[in-house]
Amino acid sequence: MEFTSPSPDRILLGLAEIANDWRWLAALWHGCFAALVLTLVIGLRPSRRMIGILLALPLVSVSILAWTHANPFNGASFALVAIALLVIAGRFSREAVEIAPARVAVPGALLIGFGWVYPHFLQNASPLDYLYAAPTGLIPCPTLSIVIGFTLVLGGLRSRSWCLVLAIMGLFYGIFGAVRLGVGIDWILALGALGMTYVAACGFRRRHNGTWLVRSVAMTNPTSGRLVGALVCGVAALFGLLTLFAGGRVLLGADPGYVVYLPLLVFNTGMGLVYLAVALIGWRDPVHGRGGAALVFGLNLLVLVGIFILHSSGAAIAADSLRAMTLRTVVWLVLLAGFWWLARKARK
Repeated sequence: MEFTSPSPDRILLGLAEIANDWRWLAALWHGCFAALVLTLVIGLRPSRRMIGILLALPLVSVSILAWTHANPFNGASFALVAIALLVIAGRFSREAVEIAPARVAVPGALLIGFGWVYPHFLQNASPLDYLYAAPTGLIPCPTLSIVIGFTLVLGGLRSRSWCLVLAIMGLFYGIFGAVRLGVGIDWILALGALGMTYVAACGFRRRHNGTWLVRSVAMTNPTSGRLVGALVCGVAALFGLLTLFAGGRVLLGADPGYVVYLPLLVFNTGMGLVYLAVALIGWRDPVHGRGGAALVFGLNLLVLVGIFILHSSGAAIAADSLRAMTLRTVVWLVLLAGFWWLARKARK
């Protein structure tokens, strides 16, 4: 059976149906987010674990609605990400969350506002309706916007894994929505996802004197580690730049010479930014760089298996795409080995 990607019009119609048929649920989610904002404003600080679990729940809602409206891709992707975030949140400590520095908290607050009033898809709606019925908690982009926004305000919950998962999702859906679906406002989500990669790269941690600090390869490995770290991080950054250049050219209209599977193209282009973030994380902190490299390798391997299955079932997946995805996976396996060595050196 041949697999065909749904047209933009069909995807937009399905999203509009969800947004308009489930307004009452959107209003309920707005009430939950309002309660969270009020909690933070009056000075209460829930635990990191509680906030992590609460922020993962809207993604569960998006997944369920996607399945009920015949969108298995959104249903499966949001289910997997929600499970990943719940697992990560389950490992959080019970210490209280903290508000991030203004340079991170202010963009996060703006992103919360954007997701709160996401001005699209509602039919016959007044500006007032968007204050309580915008499709946050119903469809991908506004939901990711508000979840990423809260995460930025709370300093990434001091979890690089959490930040990287959300950054990848935000980049994919932001670019896909703006480029494929023509919803230009989704570029705001993509920018927010870039902010999330910044938080992941900086790795905010509190010291006893209240300053924010990070470790770097140069600090932990002043001799051989610095040379290997420069090589590993340099290759990761260069690979990210090449991926962004190649994917960006095709997204802007260049012909690669073979049939392009758009979801794969958008994924790989967005991952180029993640490659750059992991390179920076690995230079600052090789232990967390190892975690980022493992996540990238795992995602690339998962996508490689997925497109191989689609190709075998007759989908329009070019052999060139399979070869390129195999190369990416192998490269990141090698980089993972390099980051693993650097992490061992850093712990000695």
